[in-house]
Amino acid sequence: KIASLITMFYAELELMTMPEDAMPVDVHLQRFALETGIIRYEGTKRLTNEMVERQARKLYCDICNENSWSHEDFSHAIWFLSKRLCSSCHRKKIAQMLCPVFDPCLGSVPSNSYFRKGTWVIEHRQKNGGTLHR
Repeated sequence: KIASLITMFYAELELMTMPEDAMPVDVHLQRFALETGIIRYEGTKRLTNEMVERQARKLYCDICNENSWSHEDFSHAIWFLSKRLCSSCHRKKIAQMLCPVFDPCLGSVPSNSYFRKGTWVIEHRQKNGGTLHR
């Protein structure tokens, strides 16, 4: 993540070109991948930060490369959406109007376990004022 952030910084300053496999995948980009179902996990072991980060980075880079999208713009857009709207969309009535993936979204994934243990607990999602069990 740090190497990708540094690379993105230099690319934004036009000091280098963003490599095809660079994407800073932090908690917000990971959460977005889990909430939208882009990445699904059906295993029995704990879902770790590293597992999600590795898959999300590859997927996000592939999407950007296939569509000739800027890695920087894509990363910023997903980060902003997840940081500002996803964490409590179930409490924000305007979320459905603001979020382009509101309908297919599986619900907000809590990030407290991510910060405490480096794992994701996806069993309890919140959306539209209630807890979803999927």
